[in-house]
Amino acid sequence: MADLSPLRRRMIEDMTVRNLSPATQRSYISAVSKFSRYFGRSPDRLELEDVRAFQVHLVSIGISWPALNQIVCALRFFYGVTLGEALIPERIIDASGGGAVCDRDCDGRDMGTAEAGDGSGSPCQTG
Repeated sequence: MADLSPLRRRMIEDMTVRNLSPATQRSYISAVSKFSRYFGRSPDRLELEDVRAFQVHLVSIGISWPALNQIVCALRFFYGVTLGEALIPERIIDASGGGAVCDRDCDGRDMGTAEAGDGSGSPCQTG
């Protein structure tokens, strides 16, 4: 982890201590990286309105609902666990307009849900 930013290192550590699978960790890091690159700023400098704008962008380019929900779960984890924000994660909506159903809550506790059966390994499913 020598070349990682402190923020990325912290997110990876947060996911590791919560026993998220390597595939979920890669997915979450990829999602937060895409979010950050879209705005050209560090994700810790982006806010709820930026999350909404990113979701609108993703829908406009035709992202699948399961893929969108996977990104929602990643951003909820990032804001809720890594940044310790209390209000932002619960206000990030999923593709159905409600809360995404993730295999872990924002504290990383196992919620007992199965992974989506779309073959993507998505940790989220629409609820």
